[in-house]
Amino acid sequence: MRTVIPVLVPEDQADLLRETARELDLSQQDVIRQTLKLYLPEFRERMSPRPKLPKRISGWDALKGGRGIELDIKPISGRVKKIVL
Repeated sequence: MRTVIPVLVPEDQADLLRETARELDLSQQDVIRQTLKLYLPEFRERMSPRPKLPKRISGWDALKGGRGIELDIKPISGRVKKIVL
């Protein structure tokens, strides 16, 4: 299935499109399709909003949510003990 999408192209870009199609011995439609295949994923990645950072939660909320919490405690003797709640 194909979809027709009418697009207005500035004259300088239309000239570049015609030249490219002629040089590569392709139709202008083929040049447009190949350009979309090559550059649309990169364009989409660049223009997508940055991922949101996870919401920070308090230690108490972490315990209530069953995620647990891990603390590193240094006793006076200098050894590290891990306590998992």
